[in-house]
Amino acid sequence: MSRTRTLIQVGGLADKAGIYKAIGLEPGLDLQLGGPKAAELAAILLGAFLTIADQLKGPGGAQLREGFRSRGVVAFREESSPKGK
Repeated sequence: MSRTRTLIQVGGLADKAGIYKAIGLEPGLDLQLGGPKAAELAAILLGAFLTIADQLKGPGGAQLREGFRSRGVVAFREESSPKGK
């Protein structure tokens, strides 16, 4: 159950970051059973995640993680501020 919760939260963060909109993923589309378009979108997402994982594991990964963390902290602050809503 905790794994499922984490996966749902990761999906929510991807949505919050604008990933779904950027690739044209419509809410409710089943990425496994949604046909060729869904398979294409799933491949794009997986490729993006693989690229990020490779970069995080490679040289400069710690610096990249810190940059991601900083940007995320700012985004969360902006979202929770009255003008961010």
